[in-house]
Amino acid sequence: GIRTDDRQQVDGTHPAQGRIWAGGDCVEVHDRIAGTFTAIPLGTHANRHGRVIGRNLAGREARFPGVIGTAVTKVCTLEIGRTGLGEEAAAQAGFDAVAATIESTTRAGYMPEAGPIWVKLIVEPWDLGAAGSCSGAFGPPYREWNER
Repeated sequence: GIRTDDRQQVDGTHPAQGRIWAGGDCVEVHDRIAGTFTAIPLGTHANRHGRVIGRNLAGREARFPGVIGTAVTKVCTLEIGRTGLGEEAAAQAGFDAVAATIESTTRAGYMPEAGPIWVKLIVEPWDLGAAGSCSGAFGPPYREWNER
């Protein structure tokens, strides 16, 4: 795909660098977790790219920060979603990830609408001492992970 900067202007060694704007399925997007560029052709990204390009062309500053790989779809009664990196992509990005699959229900088990749900969690464990695991903003000495 075409690589752009966060303003959606063509970037890098492309001959049109800085003179052409690009968005949608033809561009590579910045993966905020892996720190790499990848092609993820989704309408939600294309829509945001278009808004960023339009605002920048109109003289209003706008930036597209990148993606974390979120996608959700439904086929008949099957619902599928993901966010972040899979196990293989996490390993390729240099993470020492572990995975666990949890089976539960979509609602409290006694509710008639409750159905089965499987959640696969892929994480990189940190030694946070007595506090165990942490989600959200990390305090010292783990502050460097707040931006990952």
